[in-house]
Amino acid sequence: NIWYHEPKIPPARDICGVKHMILSIGEILVDVFNDGKTETVFPGGAPFNVAANIASFGGDVLFCGAIGKDDYGSFLKQYISNISLNSNIEELEDKDTTIAKVTLKDGERSFAFIRDNGADYHLSLSSIENIKLPTKVIVHIGSLMLSYKEGFDFFFKALEYYKNKG
Repeated sequence: NIWYHEPKIPPARDICGVKHMILSIGEILVDVFNDGKTETVFPGGAPFNVAANIASFGGDVLFCGAIGKDDYGSFLKQYISNISLNSNIEELEDKDTTIAKVTLKDGERSFAFIRDNGADYHLSLSSIENIKLPTKVIVHIGSLMLSYKEGFDFFFKALEYYKNKG
């Protein structure tokens, strides 16, 4: 089940006279802060954060990632619906939205990931096969998803797919 969100955003800016687009692929997850009294949830994942920030500055960007069909996944879909970010999100029934438990110690963040059944590294080629990309694309891929065989394999299949597509 792939969920698309295509808001109206300003056209891409030219870089050295050439129109570029940024494709950001990888983890979208929730950052959960718990101070002992309250739990606060934020959208997270480096590739998602990169895409959301580029979009907030009017850049031409597309984010591709995967979430679970759960409460955290619904939270992320709602968040994306409220920002100007083109996205292509796989919603996986049998996986959980990945969670990053965030703690602060001496002003430094520490992350503990809950990914045993995490959706973030279970992307499939069907999530990207119908995406029409311009000829000049900058690709940002999350390194966290590469730490699992499924994410690593997806990356090389996607690379081969786009290479063959031209």
